Amino acid sequence: MPLLVPTDRSANRRVLDLWVEKQGITPRIVGELDDSAIVKTFTQHGVDAFAIPLAFEKEVTRQCHVMRVGRIEGLKARFYAISTERRIKHPALAMITETARTDLFSQPAARD
Repeated sequence: MPLLVPTDRSANRRVLDLWVEKQGITPRIVGELDDSAIVKTFTQHGVDAFAIPLAFEKEVTRQCHVMRVGRIEGLKARFYAISTERRIKHPALAMITETARTDLFSQPAARD
C-alpha cells in the first residue's frame, strides 16, 4: 500500500522510522511531505495510507473521506509554537504554553 510520510527533517518522521524498523516493516513510501494540506490533496487523489497524529483524526477523516486502518501505540507527535512576542496573547497558545510549563517543566529530572 502506498504510504505518505513526513520528510526526514521532521522529528515525527524519525519516531515513525524507528517504530517501522522495530516492527521489521519495509513501507512503500511514495511521498515525503511536510505540509498537511498537500497530504490531504494526495489522499483525495487515491494515495492509500498516511500517518497522522490522533489529535487530527476526526478532522482528517471528515475532510478527506478516509478511515483509520490502525493505530500505533506509544508514539508521540511533537508540535512547536514559536512566537516573537514576549507575552503570548492568543488564548489557545497561552493555554498550551502554560500547560507545558506546569506539566512538563515542573517535573523533577529523572535520575540514572
